[in-house]
Amino acid sequence: MSEMDKVERAILIQAPVERVWRALTDYVEFGKWFQVKLDQPFEKGKDSTGHMTISGFEHVKWEAKVLDMEENKLFSFSGPPYVENAEVDLSKEPWLTTKFTLTKTKEGTLVKVVESGFSKLSPSIRSRARTGNADGWKFQMSNLFDYVSQL
Repeated sequence: MSEMDKVERAILIQAPVERVWRALTDYVEFGKWFQVKLDQPFEKGKDSTGHMTISGFEHVKWEAKVLDMEENKLFSFSGPPYVENAEVDLSKEPWLTTKFTLTKTKEGTLVKVVESGFSKLSPSIRSRARTGNADGWKFQMSNLFDYVSQL
């Protein structure tokens, strides 16, 4: 996988792996820090639906399929790309894959997120989708850090 096909972010949270896992995989907790109202719990192999609650993005529908949930280690899902004012029908674009991995350290939990699949998107949106999501993951990982650290 090339560097242009993915976005990677990592943070160290001074909290036990089990606490971070719950923030990632409990749909109510996920919704609080990710700023999304989800309709149902995450379950491997099942769809996840809802809508964003971030100011200015309330019109964005949340749609994902949970791919894997390996307790305290790995959480992954796929979902459609989002690009404001896209020149293509986003419903016809391939979905991106997001994978969180958790690693216990002496200081707490190392959280790594990798979102991939950008190289398969239409050329007219590929760069904007990757740049937007790179910024988005910086924002969301900061939200996760703040959320878990405040508990």
